[in-house]
Amino acid sequence: MKYLVVILGGAAGLPVEGDDVSIQFMDKTALEAASTPLLDMFVSQGYSGLARTTPEGCEPTPEVTYTSILGFDPQNAGADTFLGKYGKRAAVSSSVDVFKGLAVLYGLDFLRIEGVTGDLDSDFVAQAQGCLDAFVMHDVVIMQIEAPDTEGHAGDIARKVAAIEAVDSHIMPRVFAYAKQSSEGLRVLVLPDHPTPVALKAHTAEPVPFVLWGTGVKQNDTPGHAFDEFEAARTDVFVDPASHLMSMLLSEGENEVFDEPVLEEDAK
Repeated sequence: MKYLVVILGGAAGLPVEGDDVSIQFMDKTALEAASTPLLDMFVSQGYSGLARTTPEGCEPTPEVTYTSILGFDPQNAGADTFLGKYGKRAAVSSSVDVFKGLAVLYGLDFLRIEGVTGDLDSDFVAQAQGCLDAFVMHDVVIMQIEAPDTEGHAGDIARKVAAIEAVDSHIMPRVFAYAKQSSEGLRVLVLPDHPTPVALKAHTAEPVPFVLWGTGVKQNDTPGHAFDEFEAARTDVFVDPASHLMSMLLSEGENEVFDEPVLEEDAK
């Protein structure tokens, strides 16, 4: 089995309002306003909900939220390596310097993919392909896309929506195609690291939507229809803290999220 984590930097947020807001964005978050047919399909077929990436008592800094998503307690950072805790070799792609430091701290290989930036000019196709190619040598790959966060800090709802749509149109089709042709199986976790509301131009600590999709993943009892904050809340699934998501992603046993694995004798 291979495992992919897609982090949509700062993609979550609050509904926008005001006299200068275009009608197409009025009273919507960037995730609600964005056209994301593949992410929406993942939600309709997978297991989704909300997750708290900023534990109580912490600030929503990249160090805190990335550490949570990697499956560690931000208040006890560096106590173990990823390989030591999870028994999987992992790699990460990001344009953010903080993630380079965390890669060293947790023993992750850092993928240097040409053209990956934190802006809308990032080569999303190259990042997707580079991350998928990394599965040759790794079990887990974390792909962090910074462009939505950049536009959230700039207060530009149209460009933030465009960044989210770029992920859905350039990255997710390649992930979907890889999953369909993989003989090993692929399980995917998609989530923002934190909200960056365009009205505030800063990180906030509210829970973020997530979706687990792929090999063995069960649907919610009440599946969502779209990848956004309100559909995630409607599921009544709340993972707190979000550091539990990594264990859920890598789970090999039967639980509320995954089907019972097929045993060799059953497959014959």
